Amino acid sequence: MCNFADEHKLLQQPRRTLIGSFIGKNIFLATPLLRWYLEHGLIVDEIYEIVEYTPTRCFQGFADTVSENRRRGDLDPTKAILAETFKLLGNSAYGKSLENLENRRDVVYSTSENVGKLVNGRLFRTCTPLDHNDLFEVESAKKQSQVEFAAANWLFRLSVCQASDAVLPL
Repeated sequence: MCNFADEHKLLQQPRRTLIGSFIGKNIFLATPLLRWYLEHGLIVDEIYEIVEYTPTRCFQGFADTVSENRRRGDLDPTKAILAETFKLLGNSAYGKSLENLENRRDVVYSTSENVGKLVNGRLFRTCTPLDHNDLFEVESAKKQSQVEFAAANWLFRLSVCQASDAVLPL
């Protein structure tokens, strides 16, 4: 990648970017991203772990159960409550899987002697004074789990690679 940047006169001046290095150690690379890197000159010295993924319809049984029970409720009015229950179950499972986790907050109630520590935290969002004897409601962003971060990071890097192919084809 360094040679590519030199050949195309990229990175002539130092600048702030999300990715500031051509070196990576112990990083997670999914197959499409690794394939793209290899096609563009990446040299892989060591592979520490391989996770094999076999695409399957992992929720097929759940979806079939929900659909079947909803059909039963449509055919037999005495099973309408069952159909309604499975409708809620199916819709909540779908909605929960698409939930935006960035909007989640941790809420802590604190006195003025402890509120300074919470307000100075890196995840702090808002502080609301309450009317009850020097009490504050402090909202902070939730910490992102390592799995969520790894998946988001992989997706970001893959999209950057695909976008750069469209802009700078070799």
